[in-house]
Amino acid sequence: MMVLVYLKMQKNKLLVRLMQRLFSILTCVSYPQGILLEYSIYDYFRVLLGTIPTQVSKIGTPDTIMDFENVCNETIGKSRMETIYEEKESIDDITDELLEQLQIQRQYRNKLVDVSIQMRQKYFKIKQIDEVSHTKVDENNPEHCKLLYDLWGALDDRDLPVSFAVTKSIGKEDETASSWGDLGFQTPLTDFRMTGLLGLRSLHYLVVNHKKQSRASLQISQNMEAWFPFAITSINVTSWVMEDIKSNMHDPLFYHNDMDGIHILYVLHTYYFFSFVKYWQQHALTSVLEFKAVSSEFRKYVTQQVEEIIQQVLNNITMGDERFKGSTLLKAIQENIATVKVEPLPLKT
Repeated sequence: MMVLVYLKMQKNKLLVRLMQRLFSILTCVSYPQGILLEYSIYDYFRVLLGTIPTQVSKIGTPDTIMDFENVCNETIGKSRMETIYEEKESIDDITDELLEQLQIQRQYRNKLVDVSIQMRQKYFKIKQIDEVSHTKVDENNPEHCKLLYDLWGALDDRDLPVSFAVTKSIGKEDETASSWGDLGFQTPLTDFRMTGLLGLRSLHYLVVNHKKQSRASLQISQNMEAWFPFAITSINVTSWVMEDIKSNMHDPLFYHNDMDGIHILYVLHTYYFFSFVKYWQQHALTSVLEFKAVSSEFRKYVTQQVEEIIQQVLNNITMGDERFKGSTLLKAIQENIATVKVEPLPLKT
């Protein structure tokens, strides 16, 4: 009977959390410690009976780290946690402060060290993303110009436009002229104001590393009745990914992952973008004016797709603790990029 009640409660996470808080009081085990050790209601009953539950995983699972981070923000305060990440020079100092403030027994220090490392690394990875997004694209910066020239070369075989000011869409039927408008720009140097250098670097990563799919997507954007601006769409997608990351939707990808935050965003941007092109194509739209409405629907769809990919890996118990690593989860998303088939359309005659 007790098992049935517990299974029903699992469907309501809020109720489970309330029950865990109650049992943390009854067992004299701090609520943060219960989260850290992944205690279920059943585990609290075992504590009441004098039995110490066995820890399931050696490293913090994504759910554990996310829940523990929420507890830290609620108990200590989000701004204070950010100050701790910035001011504490060693992970030992961070761990010691959390042990004291969250009333966690020292015997579980090693588990807390791992979780503290993951929370701190995620904080700095997202901070890195934010800093790059606030860097303005500058025509006087050779690095920025090279990124634009590279993406032109990846998408178009014609010579570069004579300047960044040439933006009127000319079309590939005129092989003697070229324009940034043909790639879906309005004005390349100002189009990135919403995402800064991050938007340019994301687009560059997309077209250079996935040239065939990118060219097919560009062709679709130019030849469908309901066209869409290729480059502007990529910039919008970058902003969507940034918003989703800051909303903690993709936290599992940042834990136990040695890749920097920018690379994680690149992979998500690539998956989002090709998924959007396919989504746009499949919905047989009739006007670019539908972009806003379709974008709203698509964002719900794509985040669900990413969640399903992540859950499929997390549920694969044959992988052991490897399935909990952000690097493993990100690899699964990378592998799914190739499955997003973007088929080019015949050129109009």
